[in-house]
Amino acid sequence: MPRLRVLHIFDEYLPNTENWAYNLINNLPEVDNYIGANRYLDNSFFNPQFHFLKINPFKQKIKLFLNWVFLKNPKARIKLNQISKNSFVSACSDNDISIVHCHFANVGYANINLLRSHNIPYIVSFYGWDYEKLPNTNPQYKKHYQELFQKASLIICEGLYGAQTLIKIGCPKEKVCVSSLGVKIELFEPKTKKSQSLKLVQIASYTEKKGHIYSIQALARIINKHPNITLDFIGNNNDYTDQLKRLTTELNIAHKVKFLDPINPNKLSETLQKYDVFIHPSCHAYDLDCEGGAPIVLLDAQLCGLPVISTYHCDIPSEVINEKTGLLSPEKDVEAIARNIEKFYHLDSKKYTEYSSRAIKHVINHFDISKNAKNLQSIYSELYLTHKSKIDK
Repeated sequence: MPRLRVLHIFDEYLPNTENWAYNLINNLPEVDNYIGANRYLDNSFFNPQFHFLKINPFKQKIKLFLNWVFLKNPKARIKLNQISKNSFVSACSDNDISIVHCHFANVGYANINLLRSHNIPYIVSFYGWDYEKLPNTNPQYKKHYQELFQKASLIICEGLYGAQTLIKIGCPKEKVCVSSLGVKIELFEPKTKKSQSLKLVQIASYTEKKGHIYSIQALARIINKHPNITLDFIGNNNDYTDQLKRLTTELNIAHKVKFLDPINPNKLSETLQKYDVFIHPSCHAYDLDCEGGAPIVLLDAQLCGLPVISTYHCDIPSEVINEKTGLLSPEKDVEAIARNIEKFYHLDSKKYTEYSSRAIKHVINHFDISKNAKNLQSIYSELYLTHKSKIDK
C-alpha cells in the first residue's frame, strides 16, 4: 500500500484553542500531511514536515483586496472562500492526494466541490459547535448536512454522544466513525493537597457553553463556610468576560476570583501544576452551542494529576470518570457543583492523591495521542483500500 497523502482543510490554521488538531495531525504515522486553509494564523503550529498549500500570488492579492473592501459583505466572503476552494481542487491533482479530511462541518460542506472534481475519499470531522449550533443559527445547514451526509465518504466524531447526535439528524449509521482525540503523554507524579484548602482553575474560551457562570455561582454559595478557596480563570478577554467580572462583584467574591491572561500551550502543564482541581461545568448554550465531544483540556488537567469537576455534558463522561478521576453533575446545577467543590475542599491528602493517581492513569490508558492518531491512520487506510477496490472493479 502506498504512503497516504492526506489533505487537511481548515477555515483557519490554527487558533491556540485548537492545538489538539495539531497534535493529532503531527502524530499520524505513515502519512504525508498537506494543510489547506482560507487563512493561516501566525503562531507556533508551523511544522516543517507539513506541506502548506499556498494561494498563488495573484489570487492572494485579490483575496486580500476583497477582505479589505468587503469584510462584512457575505457575497465577498463567498468570493474569498471560492479562491481557496479552487486552490484545494488544484492541490489534489498537483500532489496526488489520497484522502481529503475536512475539519469542522462548515468546512466540509464549503469544499464539497472537491468530490465533483476528484474521485477520492472525503472525510468530515465534527468537533463541537457544528453539531447543533450551526444548523440552529443557520437553518440552511439542516439541508446542507443532508447533502454532506449523503456525499461524504465518512463522518468522524469524538465519542458516542456525537455519533448518536449525527445519526439522529440523518447521518447513515454506517458512515459514522468514532475516533478519539488525545494528548501527548508525559509522566507526572500524583499530586497532594491540604485538607480545608482548594485552588480551582478553569482554562477555556469565555463563552456560555464553558459554564464559567456556574463556577462563580457555586463558589458564591459556599465561600462564607469555606473561605480558603480560590478560583482562577485563564483565557482571552471579551465582552462575556466583563459580564462574569461584574457577577463576581455582585456576589461579593471578586477577591476570590482572578481573570488571568491566556498562556502559551507549551506552558500549560507548568501552569496546571499550581492548582488542586480543574473545574469546567460545560453546558448547552441558549443557541445550542455545545462541546459536541469533550474539551481536550480536561485530559491535560488529569494527566497533570488534577481531578476534574465537570458535568454530564456530551462526551465528557468518557473523559472524566465520576467519583474516580473527578466529580460530575447535571448541566447548570449550581447546588451540585457547589457540593462537588466542597467535597474536594474537605478531602484529605490520601484520598485526594487517589483521585490524582487515577486521573493520570485514565489519560495514559485511553487518551495517548500517539495511539489515537494511529487509530485514525488505520481508518484512513481502510477507507482508502475500500475506495480503491471499488474503482478497480
